[in-house]
Amino acid sequence: MKHEYGATSRYESGDFHKACWLTGDEDELDDFKKKKYRAVATDKQGRDVYLAESSYSLQMAQQNYPKLQFHFKSEF
Repeated sequence: MKHEYGATSRYESGDFHKACWLTGDEDELDDFKKKKYRAVATDKQGRDVYLAESSYSLQMAQQNYPKLQFHFKSEF
């Protein structure tokens, strides 16, 4: 990663269904990050990324946090 993309990284094993970037209402995003802290990471640009454990957990997050947008490509 460092050589090809200039990005530092560390390896942590985990089973994730899908990664998606988060944008939207700041209060709702803060609440989401507090409750899902184990499943939220930060990308190279400092953007929040949700690592959904399953399609069900992703669907529930989208339902429970309607003021957040879940982007499935980093180009948003």
